[in-house]
Amino acid sequence: MVMDIDRYAKVDKKIHPVLWARRDGEVPTFACRPKLVGLRQPKVVQYVRRTPGRRIDIGLTPLPANRIAHAVADFRASFETSEAAGGTRVVRTLTFRFTPVLRWLLEPLFARRLEAEVREELRLAKEHLESGRGARA
Repeated sequence: MVMDIDRYAKVDKKIHPVLWARRDGEVPTFACRPKLVGLRQPKVVQYVRRTPGRRIDIGLTPLPANRIAHAVADFRASFETSEAAGGTRVVRTLTFRFTPVLRWLLEPLFARRLEAEVREELRLAKEHLESGRGARA
């Protein structure tokens, strides 16, 4: 489901709205106007790459795209899944390494609010998958 950005944007409000999405083989690329910790961000272009095993990595496409985002922070995200008693364990990671000039302002804000946004994203994804609407990949 994560590899289909338009479908995943229905449960991940942080990447909504998706402005466009396309695939280069197995790697989707998409542009969005993310909303993180209550703040609408400038447009970013991200890639989604499935790696061997049960992992999906997400990141910003390199420069010259995402000039503003790269100037503010290094961003990486992932999903890792493993079997667990009665279901599947999902570890969702979002990593922001802010530039020193903005770190003092953004790190406390993200620390306070981002965890709740990720919990809501995973709750909605679980609901979506369990209802049968997200059963594809």
